[in-house]
Amino acid sequence: MHNLHAEKRYSRLSLNINEHSNALEYELAMDVAPYFGVEESKAAQIIADTKSIVGTWRKWASHFHISREEQELMASAFRS
Repeated sequence: MHNLHAEKRYSRLSLNINEHSNALEYELAMDVAPYFGVEESKAAQIIADTKSIVGTWRKWASHFHISREEQELMASAFRS
């Protein structure tokens, strides 16, 4: 079984997104969207929504009393 989740210290997934890359990049997601039947405009909206939501992660981490040290350990997993 392969790990499909981004790990906090890595910038790549365990499996490739396309034939050549496993990079965690929005541009790559846009490139492969048609393969999954997602129109370009819908893919762009999903990415915008994701960036907006991920951008609030520190607020929510603090709300749930996750320490500053733990937040720093996970910060790279939430880059948007």
